[in-house]
Amino acid sequence: MNQALSDPIPDHVPASLVFPFDLYALSDDPRLADDTQAGLTFLHRGAPDVFFTPQNGGHWVATRHDLMREVLMNPDRFSSAQLGVPKTATQSRLIPLSLDPPQHTPYRRILMQHFAPKRISRMADDIRMRAIGLIEQVRERGSCDFLNEVGMPLPVQVFMDMMGLPAEKFDVFRAIVVEWFATPNGPRRQVLAGTILGHLREVIDQRKATPQEDLMTALLSESIKGRPLSQDEVESMAFLLFLAGLDTVANAAGFMMARLARMPELQRNLREDSALVDPFIDEVLRTSGVVTTARLVTQDCKLGEAVLMKGDMVLCPLALAGMDDRVNSDPLEFKLDRKSPAHLMFATGPHLCVGHFLARLELRILLQEWLRLVPQFSLNPNVPREVRIGSMTAFLQLGIKWST
Repeated sequence: MNQALSDPIPDHVPASLVFPFDLYALSDDPRLADDTQAGLTFLHRGAPDVFFTPQNGGHWVATRHDLMREVLMNPDRFSSAQLGVPKTATQSRLIPLSLDPPQHTPYRRILMQHFAPKRISRMADDIRMRAIGLIEQVRERGSCDFLNEVGMPLPVQVFMDMMGLPAEKFDVFRAIVVEWFATPNGPRRQVLAGTILGHLREVIDQRKATPQEDLMTALLSESIKGRPLSQDEVESMAFLLFLAGLDTVANAAGFMMARLARMPELQRNLREDSALVDPFIDEVLRTSGVVTTARLVTQDCKLGEAVLMKGDMVLCPLALAGMDDRVNSDPLEFKLDRKSPAHLMFATGPHLCVGHFLARLELRILLQEWLRLVPQFSLNPNVPREVRIGSMTAFLQLGIKWST
């Protein structure tokens, strides 16, 4: 635990809404060992819809879909100026995510044009070629660490190439990002931030000297309000892309394959009917949320039954949104015929993930090619399934096996 349970509770927090919860201690919680997202629903069963925990500096936690949606949709009350817990005086600047409307809007518009559906769709052939190459490297072995050999390299390689990051630093960059998302706000994150910015500045300087056909070069040529983006703005936007591009889709891919490995009948159905692929992806997104985000309360307000005060922090474990029985019937059941599954995998509101088109495309292609090239598969009981939980939830490794 990061803070003793005996620490004082703020005067405005009633005892009935206090519940001990440490986001960064969940990796060792046995309730989350088998199915991480389903296991997290212990909060639905045992905690108030909005509760206060004294851990990680003391903060609120919203546990229900509609309450988290209210937080994400109302930046006038819930600011992105602080995106993690505990609250810190030195918050890394992640443009446009750490800005509220309307300041964030012109920056977001810049990124959206690079992640628009038509532009992303042109990447499909390259993504498919990369997926096939990675799968071919393991298919004759009859087993693999799916996460580290296939599911993570595919989206990370695609992003690094898109961004213009040096391929030879793949392992270095991944190690930094993994540690970042497993670490609470504080001094260690500031050290990691400096390391990330150092790497990004090297690439920025190279692109200034020798422009390339990549996103980093494009950012250097963008303008806002009639002026070029400043060095600080380019670095901040690249910092956000670095964190998101090197981790998020990889984590979703791991949970997608872990689920499918436990469901042989569903594997057969997907192989026989390609029309089921998109509904399957929808259910994966509903049941496999990986992001936990935070917001800073900017004015006294109510959230559910809780009274929040200016300066409070509220945490949103987005995985719980898709597992909420108030918006999805029988949420623990995986149903391909579910109508309009409600989830917040990509958040919502002004900070809806700009990369969600790319994420869906990568997951779809990866699934299609895996099912085409690899026969019936299952989890490998000889490989421990280790999970890290923090502001991002992910497998550390995922053993899969099949008959050759």
